[in-house]
Amino acid sequence: MYSDSTRTTDDHRARANILRYIQALAVALVAMWLYRRALGFAYFNDDPTGHFAWMEGRSLLQFFTSSAEYGYYRPIVFAVLRLSEILFGNAIFPHNPVADHALLWLLHGGNVALTWLLARRLSDSAAFAWATALIFASVPFNYEAVAYVASLTHPLLLFWLLVALLSFMDGRRVAAMLALILGLLTHENGLFILPALVGVDWMMRPHSPVSERARRLWPFAVPPLLFVVLWLAIPKNSDQGLNSLTDIARNTAPFLQTLIYPLLPALRLESSDTVWLALAVVAMMAMTGLLAWRMRTLRMWAYALMWFVLSIVPALLFLGPAYVYGSPRLGYLPSVGMAMLWALPVLWLGRWVSSGVPGVHEGESHSLGRRLRLVIAGLVGGLFLLALALPPWPFIRCQLDFYDEASRFARGMAHAAGDAPAERGVVFVNAPFFFSSTAARPGGCPSPYPWTPVGAVLIPPYAQARDFVRFNGGPDRDVVGVTYAGYGPGWRTFGPEIDGRILRGLAAGEATYVFDLMRGSFDDLSAVWQPGSAMFGAPLATFGDRLSLYDIWSDVEADELVVKPRWRVDQAGEIPLAVFVHVYDAAGVLVAQSDGPPGFGLVPERLWQPLDILADEHRIDLSSLPNGSYRAAIGVYQTTDGARLAARAGGQTLDDDIFTIRLFDRP
Repeated sequence: MYSDSTRTTDDHRARANILRYIQALAVALVAMWLYRRALGFAYFNDDPTGHFAWMEGRSLLQFFTSSAEYGYYRPIVFAVLRLSEILFGNAIFPHNPVADHALLWLLHGGNVALTWLLARRLSDSAAFAWATALIFASVPFNYEAVAYVASLTHPLLLFWLLVALLSFMDGRRVAAMLALILGLLTHENGLFILPALVGVDWMMRPHSPVSERARRLWPFAVPPLLFVVLWLAIPKNSDQGLNSLTDIARNTAPFLQTLIYPLLPALRLESSDTVWLALAVVAMMAMTGLLAWRMRTLRMWAYALMWFVLSIVPALLFLGPAYVYGSPRLGYLPSVGMAMLWALPVLWLGRWVSSGVPGVHEGESHSLGRRLRLVIAGLVGGLFLLALALPPWPFIRCQLDFYDEASRFARGMAHAAGDAPAERGVVFVNAPFFFSSTAARPGGCPSPYPWTPVGAVLIPPYAQARDFVRFNGGPDRDVVGVTYAGYGPGWRTFGPEIDGRILRGLAAGEATYVFDLMRGSFDDLSAVWQPGSAMFGAPLATFGDRLSLYDIWSDVEADELVVKPRWRVDQAGEIPLAVFVHVYDAAGVLVAQSDGPPGFGLVPERLWQPLDILADEHRIDLSSLPNGSYRAAIGVYQTTDGARLAARAGGQTLDDDIFTIRLFDRP
């Protein structure tokens, strides 16, 4: 039978465990709140073609037996995505972006909570656990691993790793072994789980004989060895070999940046300042190492450093520098080791409160008092954590803004393709491969992190535009992307480059949409330009020898005048033109106007040819005008000097070179 003291101890242990889980959950909720917007993102970048299209037609078993046409062997990732497809998809739209983004979001929250629990177990300090978890949750480069579905490999691998470590520490060897196997089949960096387990065993049993340690750990070495054999045997399309020393050195900078990112806002380094970056890393390691030595916790420092270094080795050795630079998600796993290093000052403060740090005089406890020390340590530790956790948030929010825009663009493609006539193919002109500015952020994201790109990828060069339409809720139909440099896009575009002759043909025969980054829209070129579509009969008016007004629709809708003219090109010219719509009051005074190029500016004038039809639209706000009678008129002028083209109608020259559209009253 249990004694009262035994029951009391068990009750105390149970309450302590519950409190730990509550604290771990609390820090997880903080991380999830930071990334809550990810639940509304669409599919972009590698998601549609690189993952979902590759999965089509493959069974669950085939994920484990072949990675043909895919560069890596990661069957668990595709098995999880297939499970999501089964649970949350349907026959028309098999993949659900909300469910898939929620999976990453929940995984990140779980990883933050598990990081808290691991740090608590390793240090026996709740303060150190909070510091480690909060720092990890706010790493500025983790946004890609959390908010981009194709990055599922990274949070999922870390989840298996943390489960394996905590299970091993609790003596649940079967659970640890299962997590190890799942980690290996999730990402090739799952090989890191074995040294992480060795390190944990070393932390838990520092004086254990080597032979005894080997007996405990050798079973965990078997799955990694078998995985290496499996990896070599499985068909893959990746031929990445060992990097040169130069490429290894270039790959190092983004990871070193992760290691010292809290210092970068103050250092203001440029991407060429790699020497200063290395010196800052040395200084940071020396500081944390000295602190660990003073606390007699060099094992913690060494374990955290081992975590960081070993987890980045595969990327250093085998991935191209351009890939490493453009993939902040690669820092997700190393960030846990980095967070432990930066949390060491908080651990020192905790030891100082309990007078456990060598060098603190025993008499000090009587002069300050434990409570006073606790207050001081709390204030200092809190300020330290705020200094680390808060500065990255504007950068993270900005990057999430870019993902918002990429999602809007992807859904815009799906919507445009859904509205296009069924008998026509769909063409997107200048859809972005990569963009680093928007109308809201023309300068991109202010960033103190020079080795991380700012912006977002919508459609990578190898992808299929058709996949972006159908996996984002649009129809499954012929869709292509092309680039026309004549529009002068200031972003990296998707698709082969075409000339003006081909663009004319596309506008005449296909549903062609031109992307405008500043407005974030896909404008229907085919609706405003019909090349060579002769419109016969007498025009309403002619303007010089350049344009004829053949049709015009207008209406007053509430407090807005809407005018939709249709023009025929009579003669091409070198001088660009603009159309104006004026509103005059009863006294003939100009009171409102709208100016813009024919065809919304979507049709470059150097491509105009006689008999082309152009359409545009003008909207004029009338809300500020008093009641009375008004006249709306239209005209054309040269943008170089403002000179109006001579206007004629019915064989007569029109006054002021304007054609009256309509008279209307504002009651």
